Amino acid sequence: MKKLLFGLSAVALLASCNRDVEATEPTGGDNLAVVSGMQIVDMNEGFTITGKSAATALNYTYINYGFPPNVGGVDLEAVSSVSIRDVVFVTWHALDLDGGGDPITVGALSAYKYNTSTGKYEHKHTISFNDAEYYEAVANMNSATGMYEVFAAGQRDPDASGYLLANHKGAVVTRVDYNYITDQWDLSSKRELPLPSSAATGIAAAAGAYYVTTGNGTGAGPNIGGVYRVDYNLTNVSAAQSLTDALAVETHPGVTPPSANMTFLWRDGSQLNVDYNYLVNQTLHANVGYPFNSAPLTADGNIVSGIGADIDNERFDITFTVNTGTTTSLDSIIIAAGDNGMYLASDLSTAKASYGYCYSTAYDPGAGVVYYCSGEGGVYVIATAAFGGVLSSDWDLVGIFAPPSNTTIGGTTLPTNFDIKEINVYQSNKLTLAGGIGGVYFMELN
Repeated sequence: MKKLLFGLSAVALLASCNRDVEATEPTGGDNLAVVSGMQIVDMNEGFTITGKSAATALNYTYINYGFPPNVGGVDLEAVSSVSIRDVVFVTWHALDLDGGGDPITVGALSAYKYNTSTGKYEHKHTISFNDAEYYEAVANMNSATGMYEVFAAGQRDPDASGYLLANHKGAVVTRVDYNYITDQWDLSSKRELPLPSSAATGIAAAAGAYYVTTGNGTGAGPNIGGVYRVDYNLTNVSAAQSLTDALAVETHPGVTPPSANMTFLWRDGSQLNVDYNYLVNQTLHANVGYPFNSAPLTADGNIVSGIGADIDNERFDITFTVNTGTTTSLDSIIIAAGDNGMYLASDLSTAKASYGYCYSTAYDPGAGVVYYCSGEGGVYVIATAAFGGVLSSDWDLVGIFAPPSNTTIGGTTLPTNFDIKEINVYQSNKLTLAGGIGGVYFMELN
């Protein structure tokens, strides 16, 4: 899902539950700036995926392409996106190394807005962070203030920030508000909370709070990560659970506040672990956990066996496909497991799909398919039980996304990179493709 470059040192162990984390003003001062010259072009190119039957044809259209920002001479890559009403927020980060071989920590957040009159997206505002980068974001609408509150999980150079916190090696969750009346980021609204470990790797909203995962990119101590419950104002951590190297978090669909069920993906050494049905209220409580890559075990009547381990710094993720099982069933939880491919949490012995490195997956409930993002390997469209068609079975390959063939639009040349790291599905027929160094694509399913 995201490639994290953990160049930040790790020298201390994480306490089992740290509730003394509080928002502090960094000694490094303000790291925000407005990025000018962002470019987006209109597109109108489509392709059709028919699978085994024309009755289930899926028609996709590229409607816009957004170029990546350049911050301080560094070209950034699109790593994820989140949508709220008619606005899409895209997170960008750097993959480059400096002259000494250390990661360059630079990032950006962009806002794109859908114009219902033209049926196209427009770039509205981009801000950069000169010593921080983010890998995932969520957004909340505050109608009382006219703001979208955007919370981003990532890392900030601790030498630049100057945060004083035990076991903090760069992990931060940051909030910046976006004024949906003026379509501008409010730079003065920025709040930030440092957390233990090297990087914040995931974030999800549940039960009136946000849950943030942190990890060190190695799967081993020292500098162990975990999951942290933080409030909307990022003032403190009210609950925490140690997880050696936490990778991702998702809220179970269909569960409403004040209760919520969550699933976490984490690793310990070379073992990937899926902890599902965490019961979330005022505390974090682990209900049932299913480990990858271990000896077979029995839990709730299910026999779970291991898969091979080839774990590096690429991020994995969790996707719920509610039409393949109940919201709390292991059959509804898809794991993007890197080189290992794509698995259901109910059967870790056999990959449901393996088409190269699985950065992330996304479920499209309207089409009844799962998108398997394999970076430069392409986007694979996989059938679920909701796909339909007598010729298709669950997890059949339906087709592969066709990259744009028209790479020159109005005299503007598009990058040749089609390196899709993540897909965001929203408003029933819209998709945003985070294309790494190749930028961001906006699509519609007709």
